[in-house]
Amino acid sequence: MRYVSYVKPVPTKAYVEKYVDPDFFLTKCQACSGFGTSWACPPFDADPMDYWNKFKIFIIVCQKLIFDEADKEAYRNSPVDVESHVKKGEVARDGIFNINLVLDQHTQALNKELYRMEELFPGGEALISGQCDVCGKSNCSRLRGIPCLFPDKKRHSLESIGGNCVDTITDFFGFDMKWVEDGELPDYFVQIGGLLLPE
Repeated sequence: MRYVSYVKPVPTKAYVEKYVDPDFFLTKCQACSGFGTSWACPPFDADPMDYWNKFKIFIIVCQKLIFDEADKEAYRNSPVDVESHVKKGEVARDGIFNINLVLDQHTQALNKELYRMEELFPGGEALISGQCDVCGKSNCSRLRGIPCLFPDKKRHSLESIGGNCVDTITDFFGFDMKWVEDGELPDYFVQIGGLLLPE
């Protein structure tokens, strides 16, 4: 396995006009088991377009996790209940491939890169991959009916505020998103996020 990152800066206004539709993607979010469980995800009290409009530049960051033939073979031979066959935090053991942990690590690797970019560009805000985890996984104060405890650190994902991830990846980077099909690991998985800059 190896990671490859791609970066593309675009004017936020132009991006929003073509790739952002909060109402359409709200219906997609409603199908997620995490819907309404994080202050960084819908439903929102405010219009996501107000959030987008605060920024002038969107640096799109796409990260590819590329699999080799050994990864594909290990995945092919791994049991469905792979977590019961490996130690917690282990990606592989005795040829068993823990794809769930691999995907979690892929998400964490991209988010780490995005948070590093935030440090380099004061005033910028990352659009992370996956759900906000400032309070820990599945531990958002929204679950307890309490306002966000860390509004300065809360981060949205691109799709949570209406961004079209699939079209963004295809149009800006020239490749498609891939998924497991017929029990076969694809050549790669893609995660996408970015950094919004006020100027």
